[in-house]
Amino acid sequence: MKYKIIILIAIFAAAGWLISKTSAQHSNHETEASSHSDHDHEEHSDNTIENEEHEEHDGHDEHAGHEHEEHSEFIELTSQEKSNIGIRTAIAAPGMIDQTITASGQITLNTDTMSYITPVISGIVKDVYVKLGDSVSKDQTVALIISRELAECRTAYIAAFESHNLIQVTLDREESLFKEKLASQADLIEARQAAVEAKITMELAAQNLISMGISSQELTSLQEGKVKNLAEYLLKSPSAGQIIEKDINIGQALDDSEPVITIADLSTVWLDININAADAHKLELSQPVVATNRSVDQAIHAKLDYISPVINDQLRTVMTRSIISNSDNNLLPGSYVSALISVARRQAPVVIEQNAIQVIGDKKCVFIVVDHGYEAVFIKYKPTVNGTAEVLSGLVAGTEYVTEGAFALKSKIVTANLGSHAGHGH
Repeated sequence: MKYKIIILIAIFAAAGWLISKTSAQHSNHETEASSHSDHDHEEHSDNTIENEEHEEHDGHDEHAGHEHEEHSEFIELTSQEKSNIGIRTAIAAPGMIDQTITASGQITLNTDTMSYITPVISGIVKDVYVKLGDSVSKDQTVALIISRELAECRTAYIAAFESHNLIQVTLDREESLFKEKLASQADLIEARQAAVEAKITMELAAQNLISMGISSQELTSLQEGKVKNLAEYLLKSPSAGQIIEKDINIGQALDDSEPVITIADLSTVWLDININAADAHKLELSQPVVATNRSVDQAIHAKLDYISPVINDQLRTVMTRSIISNSDNNLLPGSYVSALISVARRQAPVVIEQNAIQVIGDKKCVFIVVDHGYEAVFIKYKPTVNGTAEVLSGLVAGTEYVTEGAFALKSKIVTANLGSHAGHGH
C-alpha cells in the first residue's frame, strides 16, 4: 500500500512537470512571434516615411523645375525669325539727358478757336438742321427761325427804300423846274431836305437788318421783291468746327440773350500744366514738354507757349500752357496727363532708347544680347523728354540691347509662360 501511494505521487509530479514545460514553450513562441511582428511593422513604417520623403523631394524638384521654366527670360531665335521680327540693337552708353520737372496737367479746349451761335432776334424755331457732334462749315445754315421782329424790320426797310425812291423822283423834278425858273429856290431846298431825310431813314433800316445778320445781297433781294417770307431767319455758323454743345429744338422760343450752339475747332488743343511754385524760376518760354496719357499710345511733344505770372493761391502752383496739334482728334479735352518739362541738360552714366523698354508683369525690362539669343533684364529708369531714358539700375554701359523688335520678344515670353501655366495647372 505504501509503495502504491509513492508511485501515484511520482506520476502526478511528472505530469505536472510536463504541463509546465509545454506552457512555457508555447509562451516563448508567442513572444517571439509578437516580437517579429512588431519588428516587421516598424520596418514597414520606416520604409513608408522614407518613400513619402522621396516622393515629396521628387515633387519639389519637379515643381522647382516648372518654376524655372515658367519664369524663363531667355529667348532663342533662328536667323529667319530675327529677320521676320526685324531685330535691331544698340549699345547702352553714357549720354546727355534733360533735367526735367515732373508735373500733372490737363488737355483743355483751345477757347481761342471756339465760337458761339447766338440768335440776334427773338422768334420760334421752325427747323433744326444739325445735331450734337456734327462738323459744320463757316456760314452753314444750322436752323430756321420764324421772327415777327425780323418781319417788321424787313418791312420797315422796304418802306424806307420805296419812300426814298419817290422823294428822289420829286427832287429830280424840282431841280428841273428850278433850272427852267418854274420853281422857287425854297421849293428846291425843301425837296433836297426831304431826300436827305429819306436816305437816312433807308440806311438806318438797312443797318438794323445788317446787325441781325442780313447780308447786303439779301438787302438787294428785298429791294427787288424777291424775298417771299419776311419772317424767316436762317441761323448760320460763324466758323468751321464741331458742335460740342447744343440747346435748340423745334418749337423753342428764342431770344438774343444766350447762345444755343457752341462750336469748337478741335484741330488744336491746349495742354495746361500746374508747376510747383518753388520750380517757377526754372521755367522759360519754348522749353520742351513731353506728356503721356493712358488713352494715347504715343507721347505728346510740345513747348511752353505761356507761363502765368500769377501763383494760384490755393494750389501754390504756376500754370503753363502749350498749344498742341490734334489733327487726328486723339486728344480729348478734359483728359489728365503726366508731363515732363526740360529745364536743363546733364551727363548720365547709362542712356538707352525709351522704346526699347517693355513691361513684363509689373516690372520694366530690356532685352540684352547674350550667347545664342536674348535675355530680359529688369531695370529702373527715368524717362526724358527726347525719347531716351536714364537707366538707374539693372544695366551697365557697353551692353548691347534690343531697340526694335523688343515687343515681339516680350510676346514670346508671355506666351511661353501662359502655356507653361496651362500645362501644369491643377
